[in-house]
Amino acid sequence: MGEEREGAVELGVEELAAALGSLAAAVTVQDGRGRLVYANQAAAELLGCSSTEELLATPPAELIQRFESFTEDGAPLDPDALPGRRVLRGEEPEPLLVRAINRATGEERWQMVKASAVPAGAGGELRAINIIEDVTQTKRTEIAQRMLAEAGDELAASLDYESTLRRVARMAVPRFADWCAVSMLRPDGWLEPVAVAHSDPAKIAIADELRERYPVHASDPEMSEFLASAEPELTEITPDMLRETARDEEHHRILSDLGLRSAIRVPMRAGSDVLGVITFVTTGEGRLLRPEDVDVAAELARRASVAILNARLFDDRSRAAVTLEEALRPPMLPEIPGWASDGFYEPASDGGEVGGDFYDAFEVPDGWMVMIGDVGGRGVEAAALTAMARYTLRTAAALLGDPVIALQELNAALLDRGHGA
Repeated sequence: MGEEREGAVELGVEELAAALGSLAAAVTVQDGRGRLVYANQAAAELLGCSSTEELLATPPAELIQRFESFTEDGAPLDPDALPGRRVLRGEEPEPLLVRAINRATGEERWQMVKASAVPAGAGGELRAINIIEDVTQTKRTEIAQRMLAEAGDELAASLDYESTLRRVARMAVPRFADWCAVSMLRPDGWLEPVAVAHSDPAKIAIADELRERYPVHASDPEMSEFLASAEPELTEITPDMLRETARDEEHHRILSDLGLRSAIRVPMRAGSDVLGVITFVTTGEGRLLRPEDVDVAAELARRASVAILNARLFDDRSRAAVTLEEALRPPMLPEIPGWASDGFYEPASDGGEVGGDFYDAFEVPDGWMVMIGDVGGRGVEAAALTAMARYTLRTAAALLGDPVIALQELNAALLDRGHGA
């Protein structure tokens, strides 16, 4: 009977192994010392092995070294925090979301790791069964949507586009890339950096040095070709490419020391006009940017372009409003004998619309006249009425010397224009 029960157990294990082997999710089993004693083919492929036999023969420490792993918040993953190891310590861990980057290929995967305890054999040795679900596509979509939403909020919240672009650049690091840089195209053709972000301040200092020593002009052959294409550009950066790109040996040394690995460049445009360039870069043993990342980069560049245009339109409008308002008031009040006078004007809002307030002081035949007025409303119509009111009053008062008659003349002029007194 004992032999029959042993055979039944063995048959159950084989059936279980066959069932687990057909699963899309990766499944592994660890013994009490943490060694893998079982893995299905999905686990072998996920961990960079060609077969389950190769996986089981690879020491756990070597498997860990194949990947640069992080927790969801971006902190380096402590292997002892893996659910399987915690199970073997008698704990009941929650599922753990892990971001793993294959050091050899740069492939990034997001994995949901779950583990539970399984007693094995008559000896009762504790084992851990791990189920690793690949959630890469879901997580990338989530990150992209969140980043674009946050960037959209930032870009819409301020009309100071340079400070906003700096915040957006920091937002992309390290969730989307290791570097993010934004440069604006100046009228003289030079690309002027306005934002650069990296998690390491020392790297930002190197970027500042590169910008100062090796500026980029729109007419440079490589940049000119890129801007003319009007399309995002995905590049896997190789040593040969760095050698071709470098302007001299020192430039090549700095670029090589940065460990650049992949990049996406996107022109920021307004119709056919180029506003600037936004660049995302990965470095070291980090992830490679993929074709699916290009759409995210392009959408971020599009939103940045809209924000830049809105800010520039607001600046133009504000400058026009300020110029017009200054023209509607005397540059300075005159010296009036026996009187001390001064004037100060501050708009009630910074909305870029000219107001209807005016004042003036001028000499009339029998003395001096001072006036303060306010035309209801804002904008161009209010400004037009303000100009007419001020100069009508000034002219009538200077000629007739009577403020009451001057107001009557203004009232008649307003009625002729169709405005009530």
